[in-house]
Amino acid sequence: KSTVEEAGILTVTGVRGDAVLTLEGSFTNDVTVDYSEGMSVGDDGVNLVLRLGETDGMTFDILANSATINIDSQGGGNAIDASFGDSSLLNMNITGDARLQISTDLSGSFQSETTAVIDASTNTAGVDLRMDDFDGNVVFNGSLGSDVFVVYTSADAIVITDTAGNNSYDADANSVTITDGNGNNNIVVDAYMA
Repeated sequence: KSTVEEAGILTVTGVRGDAVLTLEGSFTNDVTVDYSEGMSVGDDGVNLVLRLGETDGMTFDILANSATINIDSQGGGNAIDASFGDSSLLNMNITGDARLQISTDLSGSFQSETTAVIDASTNTAGVDLRMDDFDGNVVFNGSLGSDVFVVYTSADAIVITDTAGNNSYDADANSVTITDGNGNNNIVVDAYMA
Protein backbone atom coordinates (compact mmCIF):
# COMPACT_ATOMS: atom_id res chain seq x y z
CA LYS A 1 0.00 0.00 0.00
CA SER A 2 1.45 3.39 -0.97
CA THR A 3 0.73 6.62 0.81
CA VAL A 4 0.90 10.01 -0.86
CA GLU A 5 1.40 12.91 1.49
CA GLU A 6 0.28 16.40 0.61
CA ALA A 7 3.10 18.87 0.04
CA GLY A 8 3.39 21.83 2.36
CA ILE A 9 3.66 25.53 1.64
CA LEU A 10 6.07 26.35 -1.19
CA THR A 11 8.45 29.31 -0.92
CA VAL A 12 10.71 30.16 -3.86
CA THR A 13 13.45 32.72 -3.16
CA GLY A 14 16.23 34.25 -5.17
CA VAL A 15 14.42 34.53 -8.52
CA ARG A 16 16.32 36.97 -10.73
CA GLY A 17 14.40 39.92 -12.11
CA ASP A 18 14.85 38.91 -15.75
CA ALA A 19 13.76 35.27 -15.30
CA VAL A 20 10.52 33.86 -16.69
CA LEU A 21 8.83 31.99 -13.85
CA THR A 22 6.42 29.20 -14.84
CA LEU A 23 3.96 27.84 -12.27
CA GLU A 24 2.40 24.65 -13.56
CA GLY A 25 0.32 21.82 -12.18
CA SER A 26 -1.73 21.44 -9.05
CA PHE A 27 -1.03 23.39 -5.87
CA THR A 28 -2.99 22.77 -2.67
CA ASN A 29 -1.06 25.07 -0.32
CA ASP A 30 0.12 28.67 -0.50
CA VAL A 31 3.01 29.65 -2.78
CA THR A 32 5.35 32.60 -2.15
CA VAL A 33 7.83 33.74 -4.80
CA ASP A 34 10.43 36.30 -3.70
CA TYR A 35 12.55 37.99 -6.35
CA SER A 36 16.15 38.56 -5.24
CA GLU A 37 16.76 41.62 -7.35
CA GLY A 38 14.63 44.64 -8.03
CA MET A 39 14.04 45.67 -11.58
CA SER A 40 16.31 48.23 -13.17
CA VAL A 41 15.15 51.17 -15.27
CA GLY A 42 14.14 49.98 -18.73
CA ASP A 43 13.24 46.41 -17.68
CA ASP A 44 9.98 45.02 -19.03
CA GLY A 45 8.87 43.78 -15.62
CA VAL A 46 8.33 40.43 -13.92
CA ASN A 47 7.37 37.60 -16.31
CA LEU A 48 5.02 34.93 -14.99
CA VAL A 49 3.54 31.97 -16.92
CA LEU A 50 0.53 30.21 -15.36
CA ARG A 51 -0.66 26.69 -16.26
CA LEU A 52 -2.54 25.88 -13.08
CA GLY A 53 -6.25 25.38 -13.52
CA GLU A 54 -8.30 25.78 -10.33
CA THR A 55 -6.18 26.21 -7.20
CA ASP A 56 -8.86 25.64 -4.54
CA GLY A 57 -8.45 28.84 -2.55
CA MET A 58 -4.73 28.73 -1.90
CA THR A 59 -2.83 32.02 -2.30
CA PHE A 60 0.04 33.02 -4.56
CA ASP A 61 2.23 35.85 -3.23
CA ILE A 62 4.51 37.22 -5.96
CA LEU A 63 6.94 39.58 -4.22
CA ALA A 64 9.01 41.72 -6.58
CA ASN A 65 10.04 45.32 -6.56
CA SER A 66 8.69 45.94 -10.04
CA ALA A 67 6.21 48.40 -11.48
CA THR A 68 5.11 45.88 -14.13
CA ILE A 69 3.97 42.26 -14.07
CA ASN A 70 3.44 40.29 -17.29
CA ILE A 71 1.15 37.27 -16.84
CA ASP A 72 0.89 34.69 -19.62
CA SER A 73 -2.23 32.60 -18.88
CA GLN A 74 -2.00 29.20 -20.58
CA GLY A 75 -3.71 25.83 -20.49
CA GLY A 76 -7.40 25.32 -19.79
CA GLY A 77 -7.77 28.42 -17.59
CA ASN A 78 -6.34 29.70 -14.33
CA ALA A 79 -8.35 30.61 -11.23
CA ILE A 80 -6.19 31.94 -8.40
CA ASP A 81 -6.03 34.11 -5.30
CA ALA A 82 -2.94 36.27 -5.73
CA SER A 83 -1.03 39.20 -4.33
CA PHE A 84 1.62 40.96 -6.38
CA GLY A 85 3.61 42.72 -3.68
CA ASP A 86 2.65 45.62 -1.50
CA SER A 87 1.72 48.67 -3.59
CA SER A 88 4.46 48.27 -6.18
CA LEU A 89 2.58 47.85 -9.47
CA LEU A 90 1.69 50.45 -12.06
CA ASN A 91 1.06 48.01 -14.94
CA MET A 92 -0.38 44.50 -15.25
CA ASN A 93 -0.21 42.92 -18.72
CA ILE A 94 -2.18 39.71 -19.31
CA THR A 95 -1.56 37.58 -22.41
CA GLY A 96 -2.16 33.97 -23.39
CA ASP A 97 -4.89 31.68 -24.64
CA ALA A 98 -6.47 30.76 -21.29
CA ARG A 99 -8.95 32.58 -19.08
CA LEU A 100 -7.44 34.22 -15.97
CA GLN A 101 -9.51 34.74 -12.85
CA ILE A 102 -7.87 36.48 -9.90
CA SER A 103 -10.43 36.51 -7.11
CA THR A 104 -8.30 38.60 -4.74
CA ASP A 105 -8.79 42.38 -4.59
CA LEU A 106 -5.87 43.78 -6.62
CA SER A 107 -6.05 47.29 -5.07
CA GLY A 108 -3.23 46.67 -2.59
CA SER A 109 -0.86 45.46 -5.33
CA PHE A 110 -0.92 48.80 -7.19
CA GLN A 111 0.84 52.01 -6.17
CA SER A 112 -1.45 54.31 -4.24
CA GLU A 113 -2.73 57.54 -5.81
CA THR A 114 -1.40 56.67 -9.29
CA THR A 115 -3.00 55.35 -12.48
CA ALA A 116 -3.25 51.57 -12.49
CA VAL A 117 -3.10 50.16 -16.02
CA ILE A 118 -4.39 46.63 -16.69
CA ASP A 119 -3.91 45.55 -20.31
CA ALA A 120 -5.42 42.20 -21.30
CA SER A 121 -5.88 43.14 -24.96
CA THR A 122 -3.87 40.19 -26.30
CA ASN A 123 -5.42 37.53 -24.06
CA THR A 124 -7.85 35.50 -26.18
CA ALA A 125 -9.96 33.81 -23.48
CA GLY A 126 -11.02 36.54 -21.03
CA VAL A 127 -10.20 37.80 -17.55
CA ASP A 128 -12.08 38.13 -14.27
CA LEU A 129 -10.51 40.79 -12.02
CA ARG A 130 -11.46 43.09 -9.16
CA MET A 131 -10.20 46.26 -7.48
CA ASP A 132 -12.53 46.88 -4.54
CA ASP A 133 -10.96 49.90 -2.87
CA PHE A 134 -8.36 51.65 -5.02
CA ASP A 135 -7.42 55.29 -4.45
CA GLY A 136 -6.08 56.07 -7.93
CA ASN A 137 -7.31 56.19 -11.51
CA VAL A 138 -7.78 52.94 -13.43
CA VAL A 139 -7.32 52.11 -17.13
CA PHE A 140 -8.54 48.67 -18.21
CA ASN A 141 -8.03 47.32 -21.74
CA GLY A 142 -10.13 44.19 -22.05
CA SER A 143 -9.30 40.87 -23.65
CA LEU A 144 -10.49 39.30 -26.88
CA GLY A 145 -12.74 36.99 -24.81
CA SER A 146 -15.47 37.75 -22.29
CA ASP A 147 -14.34 39.78 -19.28
CA VAL A 148 -15.58 40.49 -15.76
CA PHE A 149 -14.12 43.61 -14.19
CA VAL A 150 -15.22 45.09 -10.85
CA VAL A 151 -13.56 48.36 -9.85
CA TYR A 152 -14.35 50.90 -7.14
CA THR A 153 -12.08 53.90 -6.72
CA SER A 154 -12.18 57.12 -4.76
CA ALA A 155 -10.13 58.85 -7.47
CA ASP A 156 -11.24 60.78 -10.51
CA ALA A 157 -11.53 58.32 -13.37
CA ILE A 158 -12.00 54.80 -14.64
CA VAL A 159 -11.49 54.17 -18.35
CA ILE A 160 -12.55 50.78 -19.74
CA THR A 161 -11.94 49.83 -23.37
CA ASP A 162 -13.09 46.42 -24.54
CA THR A 163 -14.11 45.62 -28.10
CA ALA A 164 -14.82 41.89 -27.92
CA GLY A 165 -16.76 39.33 -25.91
CA ASN A 166 -19.78 39.39 -23.63
CA ASN A 167 -18.49 41.52 -20.79
CA SER A 168 -19.60 42.44 -17.29
CA TYR A 169 -18.43 45.67 -15.62
CA ASP A 170 -19.21 47.11 -12.21
CA ALA A 171 -17.50 50.51 -11.85
CA ASP A 172 -17.68 53.30 -9.30
CA ALA A 173 -15.67 56.57 -9.52
CA ASN A 174 -16.04 60.31 -10.11
CA SER A 175 -15.96 59.62 -13.86
CA VAL A 176 -16.44 56.33 -15.69
CA THR A 177 -15.85 56.01 -19.44
CA ILE A 178 -16.62 52.69 -21.13
CA THR A 179 -16.05 51.93 -24.80
CA ASP A 180 -17.27 48.45 -25.68
CA GLY A 181 -18.10 46.35 -28.73
CA ASN A 182 -21.44 44.83 -29.64
CA GLY A 183 -21.40 41.82 -27.29
CA ASN A 184 -24.07 40.95 -24.75
CA ASN A 185 -22.70 43.26 -22.04
CA ASN A 186 -23.79 43.87 -18.47
CA ILE A 187 -22.70 47.31 -17.21
CA VAL A 188 -23.31 48.75 -13.73
CA VAL A 189 -21.90 52.25 -13.19
CA ASP A 190 -22.05 54.63 -10.26
CA ALA A 191 -20.28 57.86 -11.26
CA TYR A 192 -20.48 60.69 -8.78
CA MET A 193 -19.16 64.19 -8.37
CA ALA A 194 -17.14 64.89 -5.24
